[in-house]
Amino acid sequence: MRFDPPDPASRVAAVTVLGDVDFADAGALLRCVRQGVVAGAFEIILDLSAVTYMDSIGLRDMVASLGACAAAGVLLSIRAPATCVARILEMTGLSELFPRARPA
Repeated sequence: MRFDPPDPASRVAAVTVLGDVDFADAGALLRCVRQGVVAGAFEIILDLSAVTYMDSIGLRDMVASLGACAAAGVLLSIRAPATCVARILEMTGLSELFPRARPA
């Protein structure tokens, strides 16, 4: 997982999520998103294109991240969700909660 701090001009930060998002790294996604909130981002983009597996722990972190951003007035959007992420969001009915970021 990689956090890219907000660009000073646009105040957009990015979290690039890599590999498996499961119990082994529980909370890492939320910690990265919180870094963006603390850094003063206006928007945080989750790049999910390189996710190879996501379980309920990853989904929990995504929903918690959405709540943390909403509480701080920060937009959380997703970019290029891998098939496994798109599937879990669709299956749980959460797909509509996560706005799609513009392509890079």
